[in-house]
Amino acid sequence: MTREIFLALLAALLVAGVFLLLSIPSSRRTAHLNQTATQWFENIAERRYEDAYSQMAPAYRSAVGYETFRATVSKTIYVREFRFFQNNSSHFQDDRAEVSGQIGSQSGEFESVVHFVRTKGDGGDVWFVTAVIVAGATIIPMTADG
Repeated sequence: MTREIFLALLAALLVAGVFLLLSIPSSRRTAHLNQTATQWFENIAERRYEDAYSQMAPAYRSAVGYETFRATVSKTIYVREFRFFQNNSSHFQDDRAEVSGQIGSQSGEFESVVHFVRTKGDGGDVWFVTAVIVAGATIIPMTADG
């Protein structure tokens, strides 16, 4: 009987250990994406449009010029009055990710979703923003003419 209890405890510890090991990279990724999303919103709120634009995916920057990007995001009141981003959930699939949560601004709190794509580089993986949705609407231009 003691041997069966020992084996059951050992199996439970093994399963818990595997789960913990698998969740650590995901937790680090989530924390990094939360930081990246917060920085993007802060860049817009503080009118550092070039910094926010540099966080956009290379394919996005090829399709949408800086002036079009700046002209659109500078008018977005949710982001200009940004105070915080709170992540409620994160989803990962291959080289894509999405963080969903709330942004807080002077106008209130709004549901938000930030989409990312991962690019592998010499210095490691870099996550770039591909889309930002606040209160159900895309707040960045998705085409060259906005």
